[in-house]
Amino acid sequence: MQKNRSKLIQIRQRLQEEGKVIPATFDEMFKEVMKGCPNYLADILYQIIGFDKEMILNNMVIQDTEHRISHILEKRKKSEVIVRIDENIINLEMNPEFYNGLYEKNEAYMRRLGSEMIKITEDYENKKIIQINFDDFTPFDERGVIPFKIMDVERHIVEVENYEKYHINLAKVREKYYNEEERNSLTKLEKELLILVLDDKEKIKEVSKGDVELMEAGKKIEDMSFDINMIGLYDEEEERKKTDYLKNKYKLEQAEENGIEKGANLKSIEIAKKMIAKNIEIETISEVTSLSQEEILKLI
Repeated sequence: MQKNRSKLIQIRQRLQEEGKVIPATFDEMFKEVMKGCPNYLADILYQIIGFDKEMILNNMVIQDTEHRISHILEKRKKSEVIVRIDENIINLEMNPEFYNGLYEKNEAYMRRLGSEMIKITEDYENKKIIQINFDDFTPFDERGVIPFKIMDVERHIVEVENYEKYHINLAKVREKYYNEEERNSLTKLEKELLILVLDDKEKIKEVSKGDVELMEAGKKIEDMSFDINMIGLYDEEEERKKTDYLKNKYKLEQAEENGIEKGANLKSIEIAKKMIAKNIEIETISEVTSLSQEEILKLI
C-alpha cells in the first residue's frame, strides 16, 4: 500500500513539474467538473439545449447516477452525470474513445432514464429526456454539435418532442485550437468544451482568462489533478489502457503471423497440385513444398 502511495506522490510531483493536469476526458475528472462547477455546467446546457441559464441554476439538481435494476440478476448500470432540471432529465456522457457498441450502450442508458421517469410520474408528455455525448473523436461529420430526434426517414416528421440527443465533437474543438489561424475565432461554447480536453495548466489558464465559468472549471481541474485519490484512479485507468493496447497488439501480431502461415501453406498446396499433374514423385513434391507425404496423398 505504501509503495502504491509513493508511486502516486511521484506522479503528482511529475504533473506539477511539467505543468500538466488530468484532462476532463477522464471519466472521474469529467464527473467532478460537471458536478462541482454549477455556473460552467449551466452555461454549457444553456448553449447546447437552449434552457434559460437562470432557470437552470435555480432548479438544477445532480442526482445519483446509478440506474434502478429491473431484476435481481441484472448488473448495476451507471451513467456519467445525470442532471434534473424541474422534471427534465439530462444525461451527460463522456466518450473518450469510440468502440463498437458505444452508441448502443448510451442509447440503452437513455431509454432506461425514460422508463424510470414513467414509473415516477405519469406526466411524461411535457418532460424531456436529453442525452449529451461529449465525444473525443469525430462522431459523424465535421459539425461541432449534432442534434438527434426520433423522426421518420422520408419526411422528417418528429415522433416525440421530449426525446433529444446531442453529439459534441471535441476533436474538432481541439483541432481548431491548435490551428493558429482559427484559434482566435473560438466561441464561448468551444472554449468551454476545449477546457475538457486540455492537459496543460497554462493553456487552460490562457483560454479561461477573464471568464467566470471557464475559470471555475479550470480551477476544479487543477485542484482535482493533485488529489491523491484522483491520481490513483487515473493511474489505474492508464494502466488498464496499456494492458488493453498490448493485448490488442498481440492479437494483431498473431493474426498477421497466422495469415502469413496460411498464405504460405496455400502457396505450397498450389505448387504441389501442379507437380502432381506432371506426375512428379511424392517424395520430390514433399521436399520442394515442405508438405508431408500424407498431405500430398490427400491432394491426389
